[in-house]
Amino acid sequence: MKKIYIYTILTVLLFSNCEKVVDIDVPTIEPKLIIDASFEVLFNESPVKANVVVKLKLSTDYFDETIPTAVSYTHLRAHET
Repeated sequence: MKKIYIYTILTVLLFSNCEKVVDIDVPTIEPKLIIDASFEVLFNESPVKANVVVKLKLSTDYFDETIPTAVSYTHLRAHET
């Protein structure tokens, strides 16, 4: 009987919650250029090839709902060593 009483109290406490809305003023900043690049050199191919991927983006505010478009450039170039 005691277990049922304890389980009932725990269940009521578990499903009762409190909410408080917190508004945070985050300063806006000027967008900055973000360059994300990766280079992969394929030595096991003849001639040696380099895989290059470069993505350019503009930074946005944390709570901004618009997602900036990214420019992507991929280049596969043969380089003889």
